Amino acid sequence: MYRKRHDQAVDIWSSAHFFEGIVFVQFLPPLVALALLAAWEPFENFVLSPLLWRYFKINFGHESLRNALGDIYFDALGIAIGLVLLQLY
Repeated sequence: MYRKRHDQAVDIWSSAHFFEGIVFVQFLPPLVALALLAAWEPFENFVLSPLLWRYFKINFGHESLRNALGDIYFDALGIAIGLVLLQLY
């Protein structure tokens, strides 16, 4: 069975990545937060997605490079906004 990759840079999950960035930077230094969130993308694509598909036929995380980079962009944007919020409060 052919599985189509999620190819849009901006999708429904962009808001989740944005808010993850805000939350992560509340508890971690910004570069550590960005490194963890960016490391999630290859883990999701190359480890989690194939395992979930092989054993459970769940089509999760089957993303193109464009989508993964879009996710990281929204993570970084959330981190930046989170830093601003930390300065305000």
